[in-house]
Amino acid sequence: MISLRILKILERFLRRIWEFDKNLIMYKLLEGDLGNDILDVGSKTFSPNARKLRNDFGNSIRMVALDISPNYLSEGRRKYRLYDDYIIADARRLPFRTRSLDVTLCFEVIEHLIKSDGPKLLGEIERVARRRVIMSTPVGFMPARTHKSGWEPYELLERGYKIHGVIGSFTIRGVREFRGIGKYVCFPATWLSYTFAPFFYLFPKQASQVMCMKKSENITRYLH
Repeated sequence: MISLRILKILERFLRRIWEFDKNLIMYKLLEGDLGNDILDVGSKTFSPNARKLRNDFGNSIRMVALDISPNYLSEGRRKYRLYDDYIIADARRLPFRTRSLDVTLCFEVIEHLIKSDGPKLLGEIERVARRRVIMSTPVGFMPARTHKSGWEPYELLERGYKIHGVIGSFTIRGVREFRGIGKYVCFPATWLSYTFAPFFYLFPKQASQVMCMKKSENITRYLH
């Protein structure tokens, strides 16, 4: 019988594929229009997508990390040194002038806010972006300890975002939230999520997560 150690190794490999898939979608949504000044909202210590940009573009871009937690930023500065600047601030009230940054990144942040605060976050990351916003969030409400809201693809489409699904259906990925069934069930569920990634890319309503992009010309009508 396959040991838990082997399952963990295989799952780690699949998660690397997941990161690769997310990076491909991010680059597709950027459409070569990256600019020079990048803001990573809710960066924690660092985001894997921001690390990919740094590895590919080096010091030709300026990246700013923003998080409400000083502990995350302090650890990120000490261990990874990925960003040029580290700013402690609330994402609902960004300390930047309107259209002062080329691209705003915001990965898996909005679901950690109550629903009524979501539009405030979106309004702020759109306000400060000159070129485009790239953000991601689970599809619907995912029962996790720190999630306070859920967002459906149509809500982001109505706001002018272009969206793509990022692996796994909510049903398949949701198996992982049920602790009692163990790793032997969780791993096949994860494997199915990654195997059918191309399907979920085209049909984001069936995915477990979406990555979204909004260009500057679609931002203007939502500015404060």
